[in-house]
Amino acid sequence: MKSNKNSFIIKILSEKKNQFTFTLKKDDLTNQETQAIVNAANSDLLLGAGVAGAIRNKGGKKIQDYCDDIIKKENDNKSLDNGEVAYTDIGAFTNKNLKYIFHAVGPYYMDGKTDEEIDLKKSFLNCFKLADKLKLNNISIPPISTGIFGFPKDKGAEVFFTCLEKYYEIFLNQKDCNNDSKDDKDNNDSNLLTKEINDNQENLIENETEKKSEDDIPKLNNLNVEQSEESKLQIPTKNCETDIKFSNEFAETDNIISITKFDKKSPNLKDNSKTKPDNVKKIMKNDFDGDLTLILENYTLDSIDLVIIDYLTYDIFYKKLEQMLEIWKKNNVYEIQEERN
Repeated sequence: MKSNKNSFIIKILSEKKNQFTFTLKKDDLTNQETQAIVNAANSDLLLGAGVAGAIRNKGGKKIQDYCDDIIKKENDNKSLDNGEVAYTDIGAFTNKNLKYIFHAVGPYYMDGKTDEEIDLKKSFLNCFKLADKLKLNNISIPPISTGIFGFPKDKGAEVFFTCLEKYYEIFLNQKDCNNDSKDDKDNNDSNLLTKEINDNQENLIENETEKKSEDDIPKLNNLNVEQSEESKLQIPTKNCETDIKFSNEFAETDNIISITKFDKKSPNLKDNSKTKPDNVKKIMKNDFDGDLTLILENYTLDSIDLVIIDYLTYDIFYKKLEQMLEIWKKNNVYEIQEERN
């Protein structure tokens, strides 16, 4: 049964009211106004048919030239591996906010026994990692490998939502920890100021005492200067190095992706700089460990759009999202808001 809704928006709010937004869209990927658009690429970054062809048609030959340069200059004339993601400039695109085209190499589906699922997870996770390295706030991504590469659409949906759940858990937890760090710092600054005032008050009393005669000293000794509970210097004890439990019923290999410990010393969550970083390599390599641990640096990516052009694939992902939403709600960890248009 074909869905009569063209978008499904999920807003996930943490305890500290930090927000992550996911949108499933029935739309043309090349018309999106996010900061990056993801191309479902082949290993040689040749812009042929499907999503790649649509990007070439709108972005012009320049994008293919960029891709050729990456293969020749950045990868020693070798093909990219499954799961790796490269990025280029936008060519002739004029979309508002668009800064980069990502080229994510998804796997061809053979028999499901040659690491296709793991490779597809790497593709999605590397897109998230690259967006994080480039300090982007939002990206638009297609259902990688579910077209001419033959990956089963329902299985592709399971893989994508597994990766999405892992990402937003890490993202929201770290943002909450960063908020706690800021609150702790503010409290410590306030407590230190209070302590300094109290110390000054005590010094003043001592100085006054020295000026009094011996007969007056007992009176001053009876002066009771108490420190309120709020004025005592507090040492924060909250530790953000906590493990997160997941309950994804769809992931047959649910332990294939683990998460890292959270560090309260993470960088600021927002960077509105419009300059393109020169120090980010053009290819996001597969530097995962055996558990596909997802490591982020900047925690800026707070919005991900999955954009699908054909109704068949859209309906399959739509139904899978409905099922996943019920599981996420049962977890009762975050507040979840939904909107269907």
